[in-house]
Amino acid sequence: MSERPATKGQIVNFTYELNCKAHEAWDNGYLDTAVRMFRQLARMGEVDAMVNLGTMLDDRITPPDPQGAIYWYMRAFRAGDEAGAWNLAMHYIPRGNLRWYRFWMAKAEEMGEEDAIVEMAKIRADPNYMTKLPLED
Repeated sequence: MSERPATKGQIVNFTYELNCKAHEAWDNGYLDTAVRMFRQLARMGEVDAMVNLGTMLDDRITPPDPQGAIYWYMRAFRAGDEAGAWNLAMHYIPRGNLRWYRFWMAKAEEMGEEDAIVEMAKIRADPNYMTKLPLED
């Protein structure tokens, strides 16, 4: 006898519970567990999980996985999430790549990300603003 497919409600409940557990693991320092859970959610198409996974890969785990972070931020951006664009912009600051920082900040602004709107206004108002960003030595 075959099992019936999961209902939409069951899937939503599962993803909600897994997301809560992933955040709890992250908060308690179980980073490998959190990465595994966020990756599972991201593969299911959960956009917030894509951004969280990107953040963890970018600068929370050792060693970092910047290419993995870019991949998940891009997936979130392509799914229409402004946080994906914002995080791509933030990804490039410590790497000193101001061209890509500005490109992704403008994308986040276009998508209506409030902090990006403020940031782009600063960039337009002060031609030297980007030289004041905290770049890695």
